[in-house]
Amino acid sequence: MNFIIVAYYSNLLYSEYLASHLRYFAKQKGYMCDIVKIHSRGSFKKDKQYKPVFCRLMLEKHQIPILYIDLDIFFDQVPDVSVNIYQDICFLNIDGKITTEIMYIQPSLDSFIFLELWASMLYKSITSKKNGQIFDGSDDEYARMALSCNSNNNLNIGNIFCNYTKRNWNPSDNEEISISFFVTAIKRDEVFCKTLESFVKNINGISFKNSVINIFFDTAYGDRIDKSISFASEIFRETYVIKNNFQNYSSNLKKCLEFVVDDFSFYFQDDYEVIKNFHVSDFINPLLINKNKIATLGRVDYSGSIVARTGPCLITKSYAYKMMNLLNEKENPNISLHNNQESGDVLDGYFSGFPLSKSPIYFKENGTEYMLKNGYTRNSHSNFLYWEKS
Repeated sequence: MNFIIVAYYSNLLYSEYLASHLRYFAKQKGYMCDIVKIHSRGSFKKDKQYKPVFCRLMLEKHQIPILYIDLDIFFDQVPDVSVNIYQDICFLNIDGKITTEIMYIQPSLDSFIFLELWASMLYKSITSKKNGQIFDGSDDEYARMALSCNSNNNLNIGNIFCNYTKRNWNPSDNEEISISFFVTAIKRDEVFCKTLESFVKNINGISFKNSVINIFFDTAYGDRIDKSISFASEIFRETYVIKNNFQNYSSNLKKCLEFVVDDFSFYFQDDYEVIKNFHVSDFINPLLINKNKIATLGRVDYSGSIVARTGPCLITKSYAYKMMNLLNEKENPNISLHNNQESGDVLDGYFSGFPLSKSPIYFKENGTEYMLKNGYTRNSHSNFLYWEKS
């Protein structure tokens, strides 16, 4: 069967790592492959919904059938695909519903007409004829709606049959990743060192010796955390200390977020001890599905939804930029996050709950107890301007 595998990604959607994975397995099977990095349309959702436009461009470019594949389908090998080559477009059919994760599309006039109709519906709210609900559709929903509105009776639609299994990335024990760590700290050396020791002991799947740690140290309460820096230097490939004198948690956090440039980085505070063993993929998997979201250590409110907090979390460059611009030096960052989350403003839809966020048994916050024992009080319960000596 003559076709070319096509896929795309952006700064907000999937990653080069996933693109390289698909290229490798396509080459092993002898398939032609064209995987493209696109300029982001501004959000994960808009990038994902670019699919019909991308497929049309690929058909025009190659002038042969294409096999489109979502990059979050992580194959052990590229599957054998069976389709009717006389049909214009073939979808996966799961539980009676078509999905657009894998599509076989012919460069026919009728395929072009359908892709144009599908693309014309993007970014619109649609009223369902069945139950009247309005949805801001996913790529699958828009495709189904386009099929139902399609007046072109010449479009031949079929099903793809393949030995395909979708799974999130879950690195094996010998497939460790390197990652950039960012931490906000003040002078409480024994607390910070305990936090670092607990991370190394209890988080699996990270190659600490190939990772970098960036310590954003507010020196207002003293300018030495020698024990912690010494320990970090032994464990991490590189240890960077960025000193400031803000006396302000929000300002220190903002400076920290300015330095986030990777696809994803691990942020934490100096006083969150890891008290239970877990695998880093528990943090990463939500971002593979939507790299524009933060996998956050939140608390669960009365309704069961996640309330965002500034505890240990995996952050993306996109998220860091947005969060940095809403921080207020006169307000506790947790309050800024929660208020923004409730108002559905800048960070609306940017939070992704995951198993760790619903279980406080993984982390223990030790900093407040330490500061109170050492004679400090907060000048205001709602603001983290600084700690005062009693």
